[in-house]
Amino acid sequence: ETVEERKQRFREEKAERKLLWMRDILRRVHEQYYSPDISEEKRDGLSVPGILSSMRKAVLGSSPKCNLVLSGVVPLHMQNQIAREGARQGPRPGIVRYAEVLGAKVLSDVTDKVTHVVARQDGTSKVLKARLVPGCAVVRISWLMECYWSLTRRDLSLDNLIGPPPIQKPVKKEGDKNEETGRKVMLL
Repeated sequence: ETVEERKQRFREEKAERKLLWMRDILRRVHEQYYSPDISEEKRDGLSVPGILSSMRKAVLGSSPKCNLVLSGVVPLHMQNQIAREGARQGPRPGIVRYAEVLGAKVLSDVTDKVTHVVARQDGTSKVLKARLVPGCAVVRISWLMECYWSLTRRDLSLDNLIGPPPIQKPVKKEGDKNEETGRKVMLL
């Protein structure tokens, strides 16, 4: 197999994968619209764009909610401008818009609340800091784009990770506090 044939096979596999994602998205839109749990009155208020919007928000916005940091993806001066002025002041970089449309919160620096660092390359200060945060995955830009195009949270496979898998979060014990709600954890 020549290099050109491999490239062609790769393009065909990528196109096939996208078609499978589209089929899945159409099936899920159909299931939501024709769900027996929805009244006729509520169904009349539904639209495909509305259903797709709620599906997008749920990809990274549902539990556990993704808190992302970008590393080597958006120039620092733009990141500082977004952090200073907020997302409402002028155009945001495409990658930030994709993450926010999927329901993720984009943060400017790595903290213990960060779940993913979307990075262009290994070895940046944010990537190194993220490796010390339990449960924080360092992923490629392609992971976020696959989430966007498939409307699903993609697996953290070795193809999507940069470097080793994230360190595991400690297991909750009865009486520990939930970080999001501040309430004590009760095990059943």
